[in-house]
Amino acid sequence: MSTPPVVLVDMDGVLADLETAFWDRWAVAHPDLPQRADADASRFLVLDQVGRRWADEVHAITGAPGFFRDLAPVDGAVTAMREMLADGIDVRICTAPLLANPTCASDKLAWADRHLGDGWSARVVVTRDKTLVRGDLLVDDKPDVTGVLTPTWRHVAFDAPANRTSTTAAHRLRGWATWRRTLTPLLGRTAA
Repeated sequence: MSTPPVVLVDMDGVLADLETAFWDRWAVAHPDLPQRADADASRFLVLDQVGRRWADEVHAITGAPGFFRDLAPVDGAVTAMREMLADGIDVRICTAPLLANPTCASDKLAWADRHLGDGWSARVVVTRDKTLVRGDLLVDDKPDVTGVLTPTWRHVAFDAPANRTSTTAAHRLRGWATWRRTLTPLLGRTAA
């Protein structure tokens, strides 16, 4: 009996819409400062998109208790995660905590149960170094995922403006509607 393939999926920007939540809160709190239309979307971190001179204002939003719990799902993400599990893929959420937010890790667990269903929090791995987690694929919007180990997984870039010029991810998922066409061949399966 063979073991099912393991697909690791990042949370922020891949499953949960961090940027929309941040920019919506930013517009209310700081209407006089640069807005989303002014931001450099090619930068990965919202802090870098806004500008580091407003770091305190950015951290006041992203560091607020409950911020990560209340993020809306990315279009199609919930359906895709459930479909992967139903298709016999051992799908896990692999997410990094924002250490400056005192409830970030617990918020992410609560998000998984709220949006994916009770019990999904048991499928969440919270780590600052994703190279320590074993898997076949890692779907992540971060342009370059590095750490202390050579990863066992292959990086599949979840398409975002900040990773479009990255050359480290050989594979790209352009949205959850096409997950089967993109991921199943990488797992050695036939796409439905």
